[in-house]
Amino acid sequence: MPYGARSGRVMPGEPVPPLFEIGDVRFAMNGRDLIGPITLTILTGALIGLADPSAATA
Repeated sequence: MPYGARSGRVMPGEPVPPLFEIGDVRFAMNGRDLIGPITLTILTGALIGLADPSAATA
């Protein structure tokens, strides 16, 4: 896992891992910043759904 991809954090001075090989650094940075919260929201919702199915359908 290069660039601390497992932790989801990029250390200061560390190159930003591109999400897609497009060559647009701004896209990689914006995509990383957007995907983090979205992924956390989806995972949190899935965990809540597994823990309490009635809450997921309410």
